[in-house]
Amino acid sequence: MSRTLKLSSAVWLTVVALLVGVALGLCLDRLAISYRLWRVPRSRMHEHMMARLQRDLDLTAGQRAAVDSLFRSQRARVERMRRQMEGTFGAGQDSFSSALAKVLTPDQMRKFRQMIPPRPPGWGPGMGPPGFREPHPPGGPRDKGPPP
Repeated sequence: MSRTLKLSSAVWLTVVALLVGVALGLCLDRLAISYRLWRVPRSRMHEHMMARLQRDLDLTAGQRAAVDSLFRSQRARVERMRRQMEGTFGAGQDSFSSALAKVLTPDQMRKFRQMIPPRPPGWGPGMGPPGFREPHPPGGPRDKGPPP
């Protein structure tokens, strides 16, 4: 085999390997994003945020305690508002679903439900189009008290 042919083959092999690597990397990145693999778990989000604030803002011990307390109280306040809105929104969804079921036949209602796209990964129960909330078992996400 001539030297030019060997060099040409090596270049093409390198280009193909590079393209396969880029394509595989993009596919794995999209997969990781769709399954939220790069996100901080919700259970560790507060710790992660406090560590980042400590690192980036160089908080004193007093500031850290005060900021931590403010974040915890804000989180509890937002959780209370979310629960209140969830109840209000859920009642509106139920009302809409009942009214729609009175207008449509059972077969039309079944077809209508099939027209609704599935929820994206990571959406919790209760989110989605009117009348399509999943029931929550006792002790489920809606029955939890305010965060610690």
